[in-house]
Amino acid sequence: MEEKLKIAHQFILESPPGELNDVFNDLIVLLDVDDYKDLLPQFVKSFQEYNNTNFIPVEIPDQKTKAIISKFGMIDDEHYLDPRSGNSFAFDHFHQKVDDVQKVEIEENDEIKLRGAVDKEIQKYVSEHFPEGVNAVYYKDDKMTIIITANKYNPDNFWNGRWRSIYHINTENNEVTGYIKSNVHYYEDGNVQLEWKKDTTFTLTKDKSNIEEYAKNIAKGIDEFERNAEISLKETYNDQADNILKSLRRALPVTKQKMDWNQISYFKLGNELNPKSK
Repeated sequence: MEEKLKIAHQFILESPPGELNDVFNDLIVLLDVDDYKDLLPQFVKSFQEYNNTNFIPVEIPDQKTKAIISKFGMIDDEHYLDPRSGNSFAFDHFHQKVDDVQKVEIEENDEIKLRGAVDKEIQKYVSEHFPEGVNAVYYKDDKMTIIITANKYNPDNFWNGRWRSIYHINTENNEVTGYIKSNVHYYEDGNVQLEWKKDTTFTLTKDKSNIEEYAKNIAKGIDEFERNAEISLKETYNDQADNILKSLRRALPVTKQKMDWNQISYFKLGNELNPKSK
């Protein structure tokens, strides 16, 4: 059973966007257990890793904007911090539910002001480019982390997708490192997944002496990188359709002549009318 649970754990981590519960239900059937509740602690750990890694957005009661589940906001195994609202909350990874929302007392200082200014600019960028987008900005000891996540679930048409990007900023030397990860699953009469990742490193042209300009410079750098990455992705798949996929089959038969399908139909008709010629 231990080996089976290791395999089940990996299946959970590889679950396509919006299909975690479907994968889990199938795993319970495959594991053939009478009562999975005995295995619940192990499944909860798998769910927690999945949620943290995929930056799952969650709704907080009486709060207009969503929070993000990630290791950067973890207070302990059950509680997370939403840096925008200053609320902590408990999250049930297995049932995907939020509980125990409490206000955290945070002392106002330059670090908090800078975090707030960057969050404002990133929120503006996300609202312009991601209809279902959510972002969070974490900042501590000159290390800032920006997370952007957007999910689109369309099971009625047999596809689901997720975009996630993360950026680590050293506010002392203004270096930015990060990446985009995208996953799309299409499963009508088949099972096709696209997984794509793009890394980046760049240096900001402004420093944090001017908080507003610094925040705008961060958002501009992310915008440029993600815009160029998306253009590059589109060009790659257009090239695949126009060149790579076409090269997988001959444009002409080995005779180097186009097939005359009308003539073939005539031959077939002639054979049917004159069975003696067979």
